[in-house]
Amino acid sequence: MRTFVKDHPFMPAWVFAVVMFGGCSVPVDKISKISESHLILSVILSDSFLHFCMFGLLVWLICYGYYRLGRFRVPYIKIFFMAICYGLGIEIWQAVLSYRSFSIFDLFFDLLGITVVIIISKSRKSR
Repeated sequence: MRTFVKDHPFMPAWVFAVVMFGGCSVPVDKISKISESHLILSVILSDSFLHFCMFGLLVWLICYGYYRLGRFRVPYIKIFFMAICYGLGIEIWQAVLSYRSFSIFDLFFDLLGITVVIIISKSRKSR
């Protein structure tokens, strides 16, 4: 197993992207029933917070994949646009589903999570 992950540095990002897609296909009422039970869960499971964290983690996993490859130059602009396109794709998918909807606010929080992680990653790299 260790060799497989070592030989495929982007596998964690791919797996997480698939899990994200599945999670974004879950009906909202299922999530809201869980979050109603506890105040902390209602914050953690809020749509905006989830989008921020999910896309931030996805970008971090992609950057980590480049680190594992031994690349000194991480293509941050390419990662930025790929992640935004993935977020847009998820929102379009949700517009197609009868129990979900397209939200510009979700895209905003995707963008925010992506930007924060890229800024942190670039600043840590410069040290």
